[in-house]
Amino acid sequence: MMRLASMLFVLVLVSTCMLAGLLAKYTATSEAQDSARVAGFSVNVENVTAEDDFKMDLGSTEPLAVYAMRITNQSEVAVNYSVELQLEKDLPTGIYVYLANDSKGETPVNVTAVEQRALLGQKYEFADVGQMQANTDEQKYLIFAPDPNAKGNSDGTIYDHLDEDSDEDASIYTNEIDFKVNVVFTQID
Repeated sequence: MMRLASMLFVLVLVSTCMLAGLLAKYTATSEAQDSARVAGFSVNVENVTAEDDFKMDLGSTEPLAVYAMRITNQSEVAVNYSVELQLEKDLPTGIYVYLANDSKGETPVNVTAVEQRALLGQKYEFADVGQMQANTDEQKYLIFAPDPNAKGNSDGTIYDHLDEDSDEDASIYTNEIDFKVNVVFTQID
């Protein structure tokens, strides 16, 4: 019985060696080379408004204040962008803000501002404002204007025209609100 077991063990070792040599012949090798380059990403936004100090004429039916931005995509890729407007304090009642393609506000951008309450004041987010191909630029305008849908006050005025902290004469239509504009870019391809 021991001899038989030893003989079977030797046969198993021999067949394993033969099988291993047979399988080793069917190996394949492969060789390849490849390279990749990261696309350049260069975007810029600048204020191209003539005045640095915006005074809103709240007695006007035209846009009260216009903030012009030149948006430049010098990247090698297309980008998507959104605009965020952070106000130091809330806009007066009856005033709203929107994005337009022209300085008179006659061709508004088809996005609705999502208003958010922030710790430091009012915040508006214009999501998915547009797409820009590589090496292009365009101009957009933030328009502050009377809200055409605003309900009138009991005294007939549509909006509050004076800052609460102001000591100015009620016949002077002024209101100063500091704001910050952020443009958020996202690479498309």
